[in-house]
Amino acid sequence: MKRVIFVILVGLLLYNPLFSQNLGGGIWQLQNPDNPSNSEMVGFNLDSATFCYSTANLVNMTNFSQRGSFKKLGNYITLTFNNNQGSTRFFMTWIGPNKLVLSTSNRNLIFASFGSYEDQFFANYVNGIYSTGTYSGGGSYGGGSYGGSSGGGTSTGSTICYTCQGVGSCKVCGGTGVYRIYGQSSVCSACGGNGKCWHCHGSGKQ
Repeated sequence: MKRVIFVILVGLLLYNPLFSQNLGGGIWQLQNPDNPSNSEMVGFNLDSATFCYSTANLVNMTNFSQRGSFKKLGNYITLTFNNNQGSTRFFMTWIGPNKLVLSTSNRNLIFASFGSYEDQFFANYVNGIYSTGTYSGGGSYGGGSYGGSSGGGTSTGSTICYTCQGVGSCKVCGGTGVYRIYGQSSVCSACGGNGKCWHCHGSGKQ
């Protein structure tokens, strides 16, 4: 019995450090942005202790990124943005290997590894458009093919994608997967770096 308890305790002690190794293993998508139309992603470089935070607005197709350094101590991580933009200290809570919560006294930022099962941002965003009809496209972009429109139906897969207008490539980065601004470049936070339209996944169709 004591041996079983010992194994369980050792497992619990190793659980968080094992997950923490995944911090720099990919791109993290924010699941609960203040603006539901913002796709916000952060990537950590463990070798240089730097990070890049990229934001893309999926309505007006604007994108900007912020860079800085981070310091991790136990369950806390401090992000310091470049150009004297200040620092923020977060408490890290691992929900699983692909889900992470960064908490301050007044906010919980929920991140999921981009493309993982836990990453539901784009699904929630699209469902929000379908349920509220906030997208005001029309005509050749298939106006009545999404819920909340006058048609009230769902996507049939035969109308032109209203996000990329049928071209299949990401409108934010132009299909390159990289967003460049002021001489700096970062992974496009709209498509996650694959260059494909985030809505139709490159098919050009709804």
